[in-house]
Amino acid sequence: MLNLREAAEMAGTSKSSVFRAIKSGRLSATRTDAGEFRVDPAEVARVYATDNVPLRGRRAPVEQPEADDPANRSDVANRNATLEGEVKALSAEVRLLRELADNFKAERDKWQQQAERLALAPPRSEPARRGLFGWMRRSA
Repeated sequence: MLNLREAAEMAGTSKSSVFRAIKSGRLSATRTDAGEFRVDPAEVARVYATDNVPLRGRRAPVEQPEADDPANRSDVANRNATLEGEVKALSAEVRLLRELADNFKAERDKWQQQAERLALAPPRSEPARRGLFGWMRRSA
């Protein structure tokens, strides 16, 4: 666990910035019995590490492969061809899903029109039913 000063050094910022991050809830920390904040190094890395600004002092720089390397070029070309194939497949799937959505919308509209027609139609009048004896009404 790091104190505020160590966390600030690791993040490449000031103690007050780390303290503000703790108070705002962006950075989680625990308080000791003496009232000092202790911050987990992984938490500092989560909040302050970005691709453009690496953490200072704790991480070794990542080596980038050379762009002029012929082996790297063939790997990139292969990966590019694979990704292009995936893009084409996904585009076809999107087209199919859009067609299905259009079909579902058309079916929904047909059912909605039918439901509206049935809801607006006046009820059919049925003749009154009589029981066995013509004078006695049957309750249905």
